[in-house]
Amino acid sequence: MKRSLVYVLGLICLQLVFLGSSFAFHMADYWPAKAGNVWKYNVEIVAISSNTQTFGSYNARRLYFGSTNCGDLCGNHVYFYLGSEGLLVVSAYDDGDTADFSATPLKLFEAEMQIGDSVISTVPAGVLDPDEFTLTATLLRQEGITVPAGTYTDTLVLELVADDSDNTWYREILWLAKGVGPVKIQRVDESPTNHEGCFFTCGAFNLDDPKTVVQRHIELEDFFNQKKGAVVIPLF
Repeated sequence: MKRSLVYVLGLICLQLVFLGSSFAFHMADYWPAKAGNVWKYNVEIVAISSNTQTFGSYNARRLYFGSTNCGDLCGNHVYFYLGSEGLLVVSAYDDGDTADFSATPLKLFEAEMQIGDSVISTVPAGVLDPDEFTLTATLLRQEGITVPAGTYTDTLVLELVADDSDNTWYREILWLAKGVGPVKIQRVDESPTNHEGCFFTCGAFNLDDPKTVVQRHIELEDFFNQKKGAVVIPLF
């Protein structure tokens, strides 16, 4: 009897391990990209506009970036699509330059992902960068994290590896909290040192040493949405 009971318990444990490893997360729950949502970070403000625009087959929404380097929202933005294909970046505007890469969008995640899943997307040379740009997004794990906005016990840890030439790349880690979105973003590796490229952790040159790029460590201070009673201001 004891041996049978141990055998049954072993089978149950194996089933639980299998179910846990095959559990798919609905990724949109971890990045509520809705018009009017605003994220205030220690060095960044991110706001989603009510403005939409069509790029290729995607009806995309505008996402603005602002930082301590330029005070109010600088005007730099991307257009993204969130739907059945996941979260796709289809266009970017930076310092007067606009790039439409909706034919080969950059995918931050699939609509559903399991721990260990990866998705790779590539923009051809001359569209976004002079060289081919490849982004590899991998869902690493689930863990708790504490930032100025509070403690989140079940964040998804998403790794982004950007290869922007044959021998240069950088790696960023995003912690995504359910119902909130990115609560922490950190550059964790790069080649060469002081790589200027960025997806989220765009840096600034050190005023004391203009050859040194100071990469930003981004942590959430507050998240504003309609449920919190924030006033939604349409951005155009």
